[in-house]
Amino acid sequence: MAGNQSAAKNDEKEGLVPSGDSSPKISLDLHPDAFRAFAYLSFYAMVLLAMFVTSKGVVDRDGNPVDLSNSVLVQVFGFNNICVQWDYTPSRQITALFYPVFEYSFAVFLVLSYVYVKKCYLMHEIPKWLWRFEQVTFPIKLVLFAWVRMIFVYPAEENIVGHTLGFLGLQIAVALIALENVMLANARKEDYFHLGRKATRVLSWTYYFVLLPATILKFSIDVGFLIKKPLVNIQDPVQVIFVHSLDKIWMIFAAILPFFFAIYQYKTEPHLKIKIQ
Repeated sequence: MAGNQSAAKNDEKEGLVPSGDSSPKISLDLHPDAFRAFAYLSFYAMVLLAMFVTSKGVVDRDGNPVDLSNSVLVQVFGFNNICVQWDYTPSRQITALFYPVFEYSFAVFLVLSYVYVKKCYLMHEIPKWLWRFEQVTFPIKLVLFAWVRMIFVYPAEENIVGHTLGFLGLQIAVALIALENVMLANARKEDYFHLGRKATRVLSWTYYFVLLPATILKFSIDVGFLIKKPLVNIQDPVQVIFVHSLDKIWMIFAAILPFFFAIYQYKTEPHLKIKIQ
């Protein structure tokens, strides 16, 4: 009898929940933001890896050493952004091997977020229109994010348009994710950092209305360069500084702050209980 109880406890710890028939159920305790936080940590690790490899020297497609101060990005956009760290051999190939760690963990986050929003809708915590918004944008976010890998398929020195298209899609996906998070938090009347609901609403929308115009402006400038109708003159140092600063602001709001949001939500929001039979 004691042995059976011990076995049952072990099964429960392993996530195996007995069912009415002979087959057990698998119980999973997951949180979307655990995967989002891990994805961002993976991204930071990928950047550090790429920076390390690039610092040791990279070469172009002809095997010639690359001067990053005159990279393809500098020639087209007027400055180097973070992507220059994996634009050349061997950094591109090595970084591409690590990239799936970031890619797949973020994809799991998107899938679990979809499940979480549906759960909120079924529990009448959010309006129907917000659930419909998630249904429409979920496949868009998933596909756009999957296409980011094109930065490795098309080297910048061979096809700058194909190389950049994946990143343009990422900008759209990030804006959609941020909008969904803000609307979800306000629909559920969440109180972030114990600031009160009103302050949470003000700060969350302030965050989004900094990210959104930065994204639109950055997206427009990037597209202008690619279609050879630039909105800024890369020969003008002041304009280059502006665009470079815009890129840094976008990175802060798109790739740094969301990590802290994910950690907070992981600690304060309920986990998903998933059972598979």
